Amino acid sequence: MLGFPSRVLEFSPSGVPGYFLMKPNQDYVEHGFYTYQPPHRIRINALGLRGKEVDPDRRWTILALGDSFTFGAGVNSEDTFVSLL
Repeated sequence: MLGFPSRVLEFSPSGVPGYFLMKPNQDYVEHGFYTYQPPHRIRINALGLRGKEVDPDRRWTILALGDSFTFGAGVNSEDTFVSLL
């Protein structure tokens, strides 16, 4: 298939049939499926979540659950609405 990146997110089984988790500590640049979509950096932290590492000393941490809009498909990690929140 043309246009697909040579490297994609790696996943591992979650223990629940049909569900997978993102492997932790991934950091790479993904090239968009479409010509108008510029390359963007995706960082998966040690917890398997997109974005920077979670500081255990912070009093509050917000976890955003959702779909590809929440994940921020097609944009850099620091440009997702979750990161800006």
